Amino acid sequence: MIQRRVLAAAHETVRERGPAAVRIHLRTYCQVLDHLIFAVGIGTTSMVAKGLMIKPWS
Repeated sequence: MIQRRVLAAAHETVRERGPAAVRIHLRTYCQVLDHLIFAVGIGTTSMVAKGLMIKPWS
C-alpha cells in the first residue's frame, strides 16, 4: 500500500522534474525508513533489557 503510493509519487516526479529528482526522492524515503527501523530497534532492545533486569533468575 505504502510502496504503491511511493511509486506513484516517483512516477509523478519523473514526469515533472526528471530522473535526478527521483533519486533524491528515493534517497529521502530510504533515510526515513532507516530512522524508523533504528528507532524500533532501540525501543525493542531497551524493552528486552528492562525485562531481563526485572526477572534475571527465571
